[in-house]
Amino acid sequence: MKRTPYAARRVYTRILAMAFVVALLCGYPAVSLAEAAEEIPPAQSALENCMAAVLIETSSGQVLKESDADVLHDVAGLTKLPGLLVICEAVERGLLNAEADITVSEKAAKTGGPTAFVETGETIKAAPLLKAAIMISAGDAIVALGEHIYGTEAAFVDAINTRLKALGIDIQLSDAVGSGTQFDAASLARVGAATAELESFKIYSTLMLDGITHADGRKTELANPNRMVRNYAGCDGVMTGSSPADGYAGVFSVSRGDMRLVAVVIGSKKSAERFAAAKTMLDEAFASMRAQKLSTRGEVLYEGVKVKGGNSKTVNLIARDTIVLLLDKAEPSLMAERDIPGVLTAPIGPDEVVGSIVYKTDTGEVRGRVELVVDAEITAYALKDIISSILKNFIRI
Repeated sequence: MKRTPYAARRVYTRILAMAFVVALLCGYPAVSLAEAAEEIPPAQSALENCMAAVLIETSSGQVLKESDADVLHDVAGLTKLPGLLVICEAVERGLLNAEADITVSEKAAKTGGPTAFVETGETIKAAPLLKAAIMISAGDAIVALGEHIYGTEAAFVDAINTRLKALGIDIQLSDAVGSGTQFDAASLARVGAATAELESFKIYSTLMLDGITHADGRKTELANPNRMVRNYAGCDGVMTGSSPADGYAGVFSVSRGDMRLVAVVIGSKKSAERFAAAKTMLDEAFASMRAQKLSTRGEVLYEGVKVKGGNSKTVNLIARDTIVLLLDKAEPSLMAERDIPGVLTAPIGPDEVVGSIVYKTDTGEVRGRVELVVDAEITAYALKDIISSILKNFIRI
């Protein structure tokens, strides 16, 4: 019996999923038996087996370890990560409902690489497409979601490039999946850090084996290729990629307590080598560093600060950003030096820095700064406000 191209693809997907299940039952964390059988290189040589690597702390962007992190490379499927970030942020802003019906375009259906096997003209809910995009970085799902949110692929690409620029990344994509685009490890780390913080991403990022059901009853099995999610404590994504020409790469997010780290590995010759390199960097950081959380964005740090000449007599001061410092475990606690105004003068904008808390070592070295802003905009009293206040007081007499 001759198989159609679709039937062949479906059989191939089922074989991959079965191999994944067998690997799990045998104790291997890989998505295929061949990959599961690969020997993990020793830690001391792990970083020698890749073209570039970097490890950062996400709240500050502090670089903890790097190797050629600013050199551009072909990174296989990791070029889809910026598009995934923009889609997840659109979900967070309410621009995409999980129950929205999405009609798949011909362009989306023909997108190469890992696939959700959606077909031209097929109508499917946003939620299963998002699951496929996050779990296996399915290009057809990413393009279909982006086209639905922004109307056209061109508009979606514009949104991706605008977001990259906002992250300080001087790289531009020409299509939704970044075909032919080179990235450096440092840039991928920033995109990965932003993606890993999103709740819409976390819903599916730690699933290892799942699937989606199409309207016509077809089923597509999804096997997460990121073995770190299963066998490295605290790993919750982000994306892996590979090709014969580019080798193996990955962006890995790990959260433990107040510490979130992102490791990026590019250009390993074997799948196991990229995981070993990431694990080596992460293990070293967790063994030698501790996190000290200085503030959480929006956290009220000072209440009832007096205001002069404003529409409110008092205001609360809140942290402008979430700040986490990574300190050597042998390093003593930092000392806080506060610069808090006794009285504020209106007007005060919502993002105007009005005070700070500086954290120093016992030798006076500044290690961190928490900037303080008001929790509500304060406008200055106008003449009519003064007259109104006088009249109100007069009436009470």
